[in-house]
Amino acid sequence: MVRISLLLLLLFPAGALAQPASGDADSSLTLATVEQEALAHSPALLAATSSVQAALARAEGGGAWDDPELSFMAAPRTIGTSNPGYRIGVTQRIGAFGEPGARRLVAGTAFDVAAAGADAARLDILREARVAFAEYLRASRAQVAHGVMVDLAGELRRAALEKYAAGAAPQGDPLAASVEAARLTHHGVKIDSERRIAVARLNTLIGRPASAPLPPPSEDASEPTTSSADLDSLIRIARAERPEAQAAISRVAGRAAGERVAQLSGRPGLMVGVAYDHMWDDPAMRAQLELGIVLPLWGGAGARRSEAAAELAVAEAEHRALLLEIEREVVEAATRYDEAAHDLDVLDTGVLPAASQGVSALRTAYQGNHASFQALLEATRVLAEARLDRIDAEARRAVARADLARALGTDTGLVPMGDMR
Repeated sequence: MVRISLLLLLLFPAGALAQPASGDADSSLTLATVEQEALAHSPALLAATSSVQAALARAEGGGAWDDPELSFMAAPRTIGTSNPGYRIGVTQRIGAFGEPGARRLVAGTAFDVAAAGADAARLDILREARVAFAEYLRASRAQVAHGVMVDLAGELRRAALEKYAAGAAPQGDPLAASVEAARLTHHGVKIDSERRIAVARLNTLIGRPASAPLPPPSEDASEPTTSSADLDSLIRIARAERPEAQAAISRVAGRAAGERVAQLSGRPGLMVGVAYDHMWDDPAMRAQLELGIVLPLWGGAGARRSEAAAELAVAEAEHRALLLEIEREVVEAATRYDEAAHDLDVLDTGVLPAASQGVSALRTAYQGNHASFQALLEATRVLAEARLDRIDAEARRAVARADLARALGTDTGLVPMGDMR
């Protein structure tokens, strides 16, 4: 049966990313919208779905008999006479017993492989959409964090100028503040470039011009619901759910059926037919039934059997290699997810609170001439780096989760259980 969900992907309505009106400040781009638009505008998914339809058509004709053969004979010297001599007949080849069923199985497994390929294409597109959205969200958050740090640097520069004007600070303090402002300006250009690249990637994925503006990313879509499972369970799920694994199993079954076809093609086949021979004078002899045997003498049946056996061995080896590759991908994605989650925990519970308190304490101390401006600037840089590190860790976790969902072949929100180290 055709997987209806694959065909319905082509019917998703476009235009969900139309630019919001200027007065609609609440409009934002959600991950769900990006996923839907990416699926709706993917040429790769359209090609995969068309391949499924083609494989279905071939499967429906798999195992059919060969076309019948119509023959006509005439006696040239009788043409134009009152009693022309001619013979007309129809013959049909019937393969060895079991051959049509084996051919039907080959065609059916080819459809299963194509359907699994369409599923894999859909998973690839969803992963690309999630990674692109995570990069867009990271760049947008980095811009916001950078703006906060620019404002803070401006406050520090004004404080340094006031103290310098009052003779309570050396000239190096406002100069250092100016250098810090220039450094932040350079960093802002880099962040803006990263955001434009993220916008171009996301636009291309959803079928829009690369430079088209996008609504701001929704923060609500960045924290999907998850459930945890141990690594062994994740590997078992991946081996069962991955469309590539299902395709490999179907490919092995198809090669086994192909080997059976090759074996049966080396057996004698049956030919049956009916004919009407007007060359007989006796009318009772004119209607005829034919029965023949196809002798597999020079058709290369032995070579076909050897080829089919070798192809089956290849499919079995590829299946085993794929299972190992799936396990590797699950372990890698789960490890990256665990690392990013650990980094977030360290930043939230240790680094960021300490860095924020350090900046507050040093600002107060600087105002009271108990701390140097360089120490305050260094603390500010540490806080800025910690905030950007947290944004980066969230993006890495989102990318790792997208990789894990792709490695598992399912989107049930499974993540590694606990600390894997």
